[in-house]
Amino acid sequence: MTDRTDLTEQRIAYIMGMMREWAWRRGDSGPTLAKQWGLSEQYLRELAAEASKRVRAEVTDPERVSGTVGSALSKVLHDSMDDGDRKSVIDASKAWAQIVGAMAPQRVDVTARGEPTPADAQRILREKFAVRPDVASEDDNDKDGPGEG
Repeated sequence: MTDRTDLTEQRIAYIMGMMREWAWRRGDSGPTLAKQWGLSEQYLRELAAEASKRVRAEVTDPERVSGTVGSALSKVLHDSMDDGDRKSVIDASKAWAQIVGAMAPQRVDVTARGEPTPADAQRILREKFAVRPDVASEDDNDKDGPGEG
């Protein structure tokens, strides 16, 4: 499906429109369109797969999504201001600010609690990795090296 005619592209665009509007019904829309357009159901499945791939790319593209969400939040913000709905104004403003990175700086406490000791390191190794640093491995006990001894 690499060399597509204008008609094929129009059909894919039509299916994409159905998918965007939640009008595409798996197992139902394909056979209906295949019959309507005089195509095999297999070929329609291929068109639907391509349409699905394109719609998925659209809805996961950060630039496109942020534009769509920004437009929606702008409408919510303005409508809420007109309606006097302060809670929605605040919620929409926070969401929009978070998306564009305009949130106030957040304070993060990274205070250290004293100097770590070797005993702390051993305890952490035991807890996190089930390592027993007080028990040497077999390789550490082989003082002569491989093949010697």
